[in-house]
Amino acid sequence: MFKRFKELCKIEPKLWKLYQEAKSYKPTPDFCANRVWYCRGGLKERLLPLVGWLASNPALRTEEAYDTAYDVIYNALPDCQHKEENAYCF
Repeated sequence: MFKRFKELCKIEPKLWKLYQEAKSYKPTPDFCANRVWYCRGGLKERLLPLVGWLASNPALRTEEAYDTAYDVIYNALPDCQHKEENAYCF
């Protein structure tokens, strides 16, 4: 899957920047991957215009391109670290 993601990044370099940003997060005690991904201005919101139905490049307007980019970038985030009683997840 990562090989395919790198191919997508050649078409749309902003995907690589999102991936690098996801990898840059550190697992602090209250870190929540879902907050970083889903909240306003989050990684998913910035991914949407790059791949999938909203992509400007027709080569990136596929379910496969969207799923690949989504999976690789989301999985680059550290796991949620917060305790259940202080949960920030949706």
